[in-house]
Order: sequence, then structure tokens, then C-alpha cells
Amino acid sequence: MTKIAISVGDPAGIGPEITIKAINNLLPKFSNLEFFIVGPLNIIEYYWKSNNCSFEFNVLNQKNLNLESKVNIIDIGDYPISDIGSLNQISGKLSFEAIEIANSLILEGKCDALVTAPINKITLSMAKINFIGHTEILKFLTNTKEEVFTVFELSKLRVFFLTRHIPLKDVSKNIIEEKIIHYLRKMSFYSTTLFKSNKPIAVAGLNPHCGDNGLIGTEEKEIIIPAIKKAQQEGINVIGPVPADFVFYNGKKGHYSSILSLYHDQGHIGTKSIDFYKTISLTLGLPYIRTSPDHGTAFDIAGMNIANPVSMIQSIKAVIKYSKRYLRKLYFF
Repeated sequence: MTKIAISVGDPAGIGPEITIKAINNLLPKFSNLEFFIVGPLNIIEYYWKSNNCSFEFNVLNQKNLNLESKVNIIDIGDYPISDIGSLNQISGKLSFEAIEIANSLILEGKCDALVTAPINKITLSMAKINFIGHTEILKFLTNTKEEVFTVFELSKLRVFFLTRHIPLKDVSKNIIEEKIIHYLRKMSFYSTTLFKSNKPIAVAGLNPHCGDNGLIGTEEKEIIIPAIKKAQQEGINVIGPVPADFVFYNGKKGHYSSILSLYHDQGHIGTKSIDFYKTISLTLGLPYIRTSPDHGTAFDIAGMNIANPVSMIQSIKAVIKYSKRYLRKLYFF
């Protein structure tokens, strides 16, 4: 039995809706799942009723989980239905509390893995929670000192990110030879142990035409290619740099175990343009595996019951696939 903790994200967004829709979709297909949904009970019930869900659920006390069923709700307090779709500090506070409790369920051995619905940076800030996103929150809550990696997955396409939430003007100075080699070591480890792939890692180029031997930027010639050669000398199966206008297409065809994207939007555009809803995010390096939909809170359609749950469905499927491989000893590398 795989026990999955789900934090419903910002209750004013579409997180609770896509959570309920995804579970309603998956339960008839997977008999070995138990869900522990952490969020405001009244919001969860609202979407449960709105979608005429076929499953029943238990409401549990977070300190006593002995009466488990296929779907269990851990209530963190009501959120006003009338405030769905609005920015306010209460929703930011509740979204953080849901993550805290879901994280505790796993660390205490009551759940195996975590799926997170979208949170909102603005409402977190309004609630004076000084984290920019899930990755930073979970590193803090798990006291993880090592680096944590974000991976986008879309079928055979997997993308790691050398840099993430920094301005585009700062990307070039954050492309450092040792950093690339470090990432390639980690990617090689996860490719073989978690993704079970012996295909090469591809490094995306930074400049048009990978710099044309220094004519259109020198980062490839001076930093990226030397890093790849040193990694190859260590026995890492890596190729590149591969032009960014081609590498994601080739990755989709399954030619690589994974791709190293050099900056945030390079990898986001490369995956989401292929299939926005089926792209999901994995977080590696925590004491457990965490997945999430790769989209935001969508306040503009929250409460309308029209949100697409496909990315949440794919996130849960990924946890089912990877959680048993992601042993607690695996992330210590």
C-alpha cells in the first residue's frame, strides 16, 4: 500500500479542486493507494460535492491516524468559500500549515511520499512566510543541508536546472565549470538509480548555435565544453552542448536520460510547449520524493470548477512510480 500525503496548496486557488478531481480519477484504477489530504475541510467538501465524487472519505485527527481509509482528510481549519480566488494572508498561512503537516506525516513514517498542489508567492508573503516556494520550505522543514534538485518530467523527457529563480542578466555569471560538473554527477546518479536509464545526459547550449566557437558568446567554449570533457573523464555519460532549439525535441523522443537546462525559462519553455498539463515537477534530495503539478494557483478560474486536473494526476502517478525506488538512503549522495 502506497500512502501519499497531499497538501492542497493555496485554498483560494485551484489546488483543492484538482486534488479532488485527480483522486476521483485515480482511485478506481489503483487499488493499492491511500491518500492523506491536508487542507481546509470545508473547501475540500465543497469540491467533493461539486464534482459528485464517487469516493468516501474519513476526517482524521492528525495525531491519531488509526482509522485510515482510502481517502483521509486532515482538517486545518475552515477557509471562507466567498474568498476563493482572492489574495489574502489567511490562504497563505493555511497553505504553509498544510505543507508542514504533510511533511510531518512522512517524517513520522505515516506516509511514503508527498504531492503538493500549487501555492502562491504573494499570499505567502502576505502571511509573512519568507520562502519563495515549495523547495525552500521543504528544505527548511526537513533540515536538509545538501542541495535539492528540481526536475521536470514529461514522459521520456526529464530536465534538471543549473540555475532557477535568478534574473536573466545574472545567468551567465552563474554558469561555472565546477557547478556544471557537480550537477552532472548528481544527474548521473539519479539517472541510473531512480530513472533506471543508461542513456546519455545532454547539456543544453546557452548561446545561439552553442556560441559558434566563440563568435556568439564564449560560455560554451570557455566553460561548458571544458566541464563536459572533465565529466566524461570521470566516466559520466554526457554529451553536448546541444543547441537549445533541438535538445528538448530530441529529449522528447527518448534519446537522453535527462537534460541539463542552464536557466529557468529555457527548460520551462522546452517542456511546457510540448505539453503544458502533462509536465510535472519532481524534487530530489529531500528525505522523500515530492512531486507537483507544474502550474500555478490560477486564481482567475478558482471556484469555477473548470480547472484541468491532468498535471495533478500525472504528479500522483509519478509518486506511485518512483516512491519505492526513492529509498531513504538514496538521497544521501
